[in-house]
Amino acid sequence: MSSRASYESNTSLTRTHRRPNVDSLGEEIERISSVEVEGVERIEEVDRSRHSAYHILRKNVRRATSTIRSMVSDRGSTDDDLDNNMFLQQELTEEEVRKRQEAFEAMSRKLNEFMDLEKKHLEHLEKIVEFLSAVELAKDDKFIVTMPKDLKTRYKIVFGNIISIRDFHKNGFTQSLVSALGNPVELTHLFKKRQQRIKELYSKYYINKPRSDYVLNEFSDFFQEMEQVQQFESIGFRYDSELTVPVQHLQRYPILLEGLISSSKQAGELEYMEYFTQVYKICHDISITANSMMEAGRIQNLEFDITSQGTLVHRGTVRCKENGKKKTFPEIFKKNKDSSFDAHVFFFDQCIIITEFTPRKVSTSEDEYKFLRRFNTNHLTVKDEGKSKKSFEIYDTDDRVSLSVICTDDEEKMIWLQKINETLKSLERIGDTLTNPGAF
Repeated sequence: MSSRASYESNTSLTRTHRRPNVDSLGEEIERISSVEVEGVERIEEVDRSRHSAYHILRKNVRRATSTIRSMVSDRGSTDDDLDNNMFLQQELTEEEVRKRQEAFEAMSRKLNEFMDLEKKHLEHLEKIVEFLSAVELAKDDKFIVTMPKDLKTRYKIVFGNIISIRDFHKNGFTQSLVSALGNPVELTHLFKKRQQRIKELYSKYYINKPRSDYVLNEFSDFFQEMEQVQQFESIGFRYDSELTVPVQHLQRYPILLEGLISSSKQAGELEYMEYFTQVYKICHDISITANSMMEAGRIQNLEFDITSQGTLVHRGTVRCKENGKKKTFPEIFKKNKDSSFDAHVFFFDQCIIITEFTPRKVSTSEDEYKFLRRFNTNHLTVKDEGKSKKSFEIYDTDDRVSLSVICTDDEEKMIWLQKINETLKSLERIGDTLTNPGAF
């Protein structure tokens, strides 16, 4: 059986230029939903469980709301009743009671919204992976849509590591998150445990996104044809918006957590507020790191894989000046008489990347980063150039190249020095452990 016939037989994929009727659309969506959504089914099992931590908190919210309402109608509650109530530790005015009731109800809505966000995200990831599978079949010239020859070696760039992200959510994280939503302590532990893995997965996707957009733009006709295959046309699949979902998803965590922090504070649940605040800081850090990695993905003229340089620790715009007679950046120095230039520095675990920086000229354009030099951390020394100066020196002990990094103020310099020195000490400890494991 040909690949075209086989694919149509197994998945009923056909190209169409008209919308299916409501009945066929419902059947198609039901069929698609049953193909690769085992992870979602497991989440639904969690939803049905009345003993999950989520439902415990919901129960507490309902109990608090009920208690608050009774306070409005019956101001004769005893001091003992108030002391025994975990939500009301002081006598409240009717206005305060009303505000707490509204706060608990808002918390409940945010928890529902958080759960829906995570479940829908997994569904989006499943759709993208299914689209990828169809695109791969299009490599066969007998398929209903013909893939351009030049795309056959580049289509994977479009999807990056989307399968790894889908697997991460499907094989445990989404279910764990849904289960932990009602227990801020468990939620905090979950994000602390998974923080580094989330950073790694999404940073890799973010850093690949500029390359993905370039390929999508170059072969837009092909991907638009793939959208018209019945399986995707019937559900309104749009490749450009779907591939942006992973980029947007991390930014929604902190927004929801801000709402939970506010609601728990207004409800008088300060312990909940503290835990939600911890999770917010973790999610905000993840989002900032991933966004920075997308900027790193725009560096021009790179001759190495930036995704293999470790975690992005810090980045910023500074002035740079090469020390000594040896000049590594002759073209830069021709433009700048004082041998200094505007640079954007990206500091990864494994290296410091120096780029020539050109800020965007209009809001619709993008900042430009042109690669100049890489300083490997295993050949790096750093030195403060003095309290009277806002600069520090980085020195490559292998190539013997020295560069002064000139910051805008002392505070910025101290942040750079702290982060670089902490990373170098961490790498030194790892090296000592590997060479002399018995001493640790």
